[in-house]
Parts: sequence; C-alpha cells; structure tokens
Amino acid sequence: MHKTENPVFFDEVKNSVTHVSKAGIFNLSSIAELQHNCRSYGFGIKYVTEGTERYRINNKLYTVNQEHFLLVNGEKNTSVEIDSKTHVKGMCIHLSNELVQEVIASYCAPDTPISDLQLSNFFYTDEFLENKYSANQNALGQKLLQLESTIQSKLLFEEHINTEFYYELACAMIQDQTSVFKQLQNIKSVKSETKKDLYRRILKGKELMDEQFENDLSIEQIAIFAGMSEFHFFRLFKQIIGLSPYQYILRNRLLKAHRLLCSGFSVSDVAFACGFSSIFTFSKSFKKMFGVPPSEHYLIQLNHSA
Repeated sequence: MHKTENPVFFDEVKNSVTHVSKAGIFNLSSIAELQHNCRSYGFGIKYVTEGTERYRINNKLYTVNQEHFLLVNGEKNTSVEIDSKTHVKGMCIHLSNELVQEVIASYCAPDTPISDLQLSNFFYTDEFLENKYSANQNALGQKLLQLESTIQSKLLFEEHINTEFYYELACAMIQDQTSVFKQLQNIKSVKSETKKDLYRRILKGKELMDEQFENDLSIEQIAIFAGMSEFHFFRLFKQIIGLSPYQYILRNRLLKAHRLLCSGFSVSDVAFACGFSSIFTFSKSFKKMFGVPPSEHYLIQLNHSA
C-alpha cells in the first residue's frame, strides 16, 4: 500500500531527489547555492516553487522566479545558477522523445482537427519556442501548480511518477504549444529568431496585463515594459492574440467581475474592484459580453444561493 511508503518531497538534507524511467526524468531540488554546466536534451521543464533560478541556454539568460517555468527543447548548452540565503525549491522534468512523439502523433492524426505536418515538425526544429511562462497562464502551468500542491501536502508517492504522469504533462505541453504554433504563424517575419523574439515580447506584455489588469495601465506603459513602441505592440498584439490590448484587458476585467458576482459580491464593489471608473461603464460592458446587466446577474446568484 502506498500509504506505508515515504512521500516524495523537497529534501533540504539530500538537496536533490531524482526518479528515472523510460518515460522521463523527475527531479526535485532544494538548494541554496549551485553553479552547474551541462547539455540539455529533449523536452525539459524547469519549474520554480520558491526563490529564483537563473538559466543560460545557448548564451540566452532566463531568470525563473516562483511559480514560473522555463520550457526548452533540443540539444543545447545549458547552465544553471542559484545563489540565495534560503533554499530555492524547484522541479526539473524531462519528457522522453518517444513519449512526446506518441502524443504529437495523436494530435496530428488525419482523423483529428489538427493534421498539419508543420505542427509535428515544429516540436523538433529550431522553430520551437524556448520560453519562460507564468504557471497561471497555460495548461502545463496548471498541471505544475497541482503537482506542487500534491508534493507540499505529501501526497505524491514514487508509484505516482509513472508513464501516465509524464503523459499528462506532455498532453498539456502540446496543447499549449499548439496555440503557440498557430500564433507564431500570424507574425509576418522571415527569420525564425526574429519571429520568436517578437512573440516573447508580446507574451511579456500580456503577462503584465494578466497580473495588473485591474490597474490603470496605459498601452504605452505595457509596450515599454515589453520593449516595443506603442504602435508596434498594439498592432502585433492584435495580430497574434486576436484582440486589441484594450479588448484583452476589458475581457479579463469582465471575467473577474463575473466570478466575483457569482461569489455574492455587490455590483458596486465588483465594478471598482475590477478597475471600472463607474458602475454605468461596468454595467454597459458587462451586458454586452454576458447578455444581462450585472444587477440582474447578481439577483440570479442570490436566488440560487437562497
């Protein structure tokens, strides 16, 4: 019975715990100081649960903070540096090429909505987007957050780190990267590295918008944060995401408003908590998106909870 076994956890004495199988490699680390050079192979997920890790991959620096992860693929020169007064905790997960190929084949099969050979090639060429992501923003990140919670609760056991474990991570990764692939096709640039650099800049601005959409951020401020001109950011964001930056922020505000109303908060409290300048502006936007005014939605929720 797994209840009699020791759970898998961040071990500050051993510093690192590794589990290896044909499907992948799973490593937990709890380290205050580290400087290590190596070569990375296959699909690698570097997720930080506490602190900061710095990776240099093919001479490009990535600073990975808490609840962010770095996704890399292919054979690359890699170094990692940790320098902290307290232990930095993280997960390093490698998915085997054979397992990933199997999952990709199921996504690109002729009887599925995605049967594009270009998509299959995307995962195994320089077109693949090596990038840092917030765990809150995609399917793989949500899996990592769930995994972190399971580990912290001491509910992850060795028998759980099996083929199905890696398969679920691979499915989430491919789901995310399928969207990335499609969005990259919307960038009209001949050079692959230029295309990926522009996409990373847009994602950087998008992450700021996701974190601070309730605040009064101007498009100019977001563009500067992303390292682009306001016009270039506006045009490229709409081209890639399918919404203008303003429309994207408004959608985030309204989705949060919907959640708060469902939780029983009043219309006036929700309007100002979500960054609207007035109840009138909020009501007009809410009705346009959801088909009913927020006051009516609020009453519906009250009746349901009564």
